[in-house]
Amino acid sequence: MRKRTLQRQLSTHVTAITVVAVAIACTVLTFIDAQDLSSGLRERARSYAILLARQLRSSVAFNDKLTAREVFESLDAADVAGLGLYASDGSCIEGLGEHPLALPSANSAGRDGHVVAVSAVQSREGPAGRVLVSLSRDRMMQLMAEAIVIAVSITLVALGCCLALVRRVSKHLVGRLSDVAAVADRIARGELDPPLLPCDSDDEVGQVAEAINVMASRIRQMFSESEQRAAAEHERLAQVVSRRERELERSKEELQRIVETTNATPFVLDVERARFAYVGPQIEEALGITVPECLCDGVLDRIAPRDRAAELRELLDTATDSFEVESEILRVDGAPIEVRWVVSVPETESGRLLRGLVLDVSEQRAMQRELAQAQKLESIGQLAAGIAHEINTPTQYVGDNTRFLEDAFESLRMVIDCAEGVADRVDQNRGDLAEIEEMRRALDEADVPYLREEVPRAISQSLHGIERVRRIVQSMKEFSHPGVDGKTSVDLNRAIESTITVATNEWKYVADVEMEFDQTLPPITCLVSEINQAVLNIVINAAHAIADTDRVASGGKGAIIVSTRRVGECVELRIRDNGPGIPDDVQGRIFDPFFTTKEVGRGTGQGLAIAHNIVVKRHGGSLEFQSAIGEGTSFVITLPICGLEASNPSVPVTN
Repeated sequence: MRKRTLQRQLSTHVTAITVVAVAIACTVLTFIDAQDLSSGLRERARSYAILLARQLRSSVAFNDKLTAREVFESLDAADVAGLGLYASDGSCIEGLGEHPLALPSANSAGRDGHVVAVSAVQSREGPAGRVLVSLSRDRMMQLMAEAIVIAVSITLVALGCCLALVRRVSKHLVGRLSDVAAVADRIARGELDPPLLPCDSDDEVGQVAEAINVMASRIRQMFSESEQRAAAEHERLAQVVSRRERELERSKEELQRIVETTNATPFVLDVERARFAYVGPQIEEALGITVPECLCDGVLDRIAPRDRAAELRELLDTATDSFEVESEILRVDGAPIEVRWVVSVPETESGRLLRGLVLDVSEQRAMQRELAQAQKLESIGQLAAGIAHEINTPTQYVGDNTRFLEDAFESLRMVIDCAEGVADRVDQNRGDLAEIEEMRRALDEADVPYLREEVPRAISQSLHGIERVRRIVQSMKEFSHPGVDGKTSVDLNRAIESTITVATNEWKYVADVEMEFDQTLPPITCLVSEINQAVLNIVINAAHAIADTDRVASGGKGAIIVSTRRVGECVELRIRDNGPGIPDDVQGRIFDPFFTTKEVGRGTGQGLAIAHNIVVKRHGGSLEFQSAIGEGTSFVITLPICGLEASNPSVPVTN
């Protein structure tokens, strides 16, 4: 779009205003002139008619056509188009030019392009006839055309004068404004020393120019002050940055000393090249490998080979977020140690680098295993009295049956001796009826029918008692076994049955235990001693909860149902009871260490906390529960069959 300058705009506006004003004036003047000309033309026609009416009195009276024509011809007027003399009845006596044959009914009438006037011819008796004068409008139109030409000429002259005046004024005004705009543009582009504008007039443009000059001066002053302040601030910031850099360097050195003197080894791991880009000096004591050796390619394959630490290597290769994991790695001498990796995954452009800490937790894990074994022994100690009672009962009737068998055997021995003597004498043909009677008396005294009935029963009871003692001892042996360091494949049903047998004295007086085992359950990979401990803790809690119910107080018993089933690639172990349930206000805390709702001396608050740690953190499973007040509680343990490590050590709780 073409730029419209101020001069062009002024010219356009003034031209439009001038044209409109002159056009209006010319139109008004032309209309007024046309009205004046039309009125004058009618007045002339009326004057001619009156004049002719005076001159044609005799012609009308005597019907003198010749005189009438002479009078008509004597009227010398260029705009006369027609003349007519009419009798009183309206008939034409004489006419000249364009005239009607009969007088119109009106005294004055107009025709197209003409102005008509009619005047009465008076006699002594009154109107004797009429005179008609018709004037042409051509002359009037010619005069109007001349007036229009004059108006247009005046308009053009006025327009030219206005344009010249506008050009002169705008040239002076626009030139000054252009100077102002140029200086303002230079200031806007950042020029701080533009030329001063002339202020030789007091009009608005002069005031604007003066304001521009003041603004430029103020901008220069402000810029100078800003430069001084910026220089001072830059110097101050440089001092602050220098001080902060020194402090940061000292903090960095101090942090490095702190990090490199702790048990945790800091590292930066280049996963693609399987080497450390940086590692703390603690690595030498932990793994017996020097720092330069750790910076060589492939060192990760030496300390964590894929065949021994497959899960760790997969995490290092694929992790996209921070993680913590425990794994077993190898020292240079081949000895395995347990370490904990705390790894972050920063966003870098120089390959895949992982940062974090690696901590030797071998001693802690050994202490945890010792603590777990101590807790198990503590549980065994708590169960010892009940187990002794359980063993004592079958032992008593085994002893009673054994003494009975001893006495019975003594009676049988006499009968057998007598029978042997009788048999010998009969064999030697020396027997008689008295000896046979003696043998019968011995049989009667020994009550052989009673012995024949009771001895097998005593033997069966003894064998049953011995089997029961064997099972209790075997279950105790399996439960108290410290287990191996790693996970093994075990029969979960048998392990749970042994644990329930060991805890018999805890539940036999308050509840009946039902075991609904899935016999098709495959072996699972786990730490069986720890799983036994978790099951024992939950079963004992269930027994204690049922013991506090009114049902037991009134002599009844509750129920504990232990069931197993396979769910996909996991095994689900469910322990249900019909106890009082867990109150809503404590459900969120039951897995907290040292939290218990039991009275002092009855519970330590460690049972469910230990069970949760065993199931979730040690086996990668889940421990959840559902509870309803007055209906009971159901604990659900889910364990992976293949023994995966826990990927999320959070506490899953379902209410």
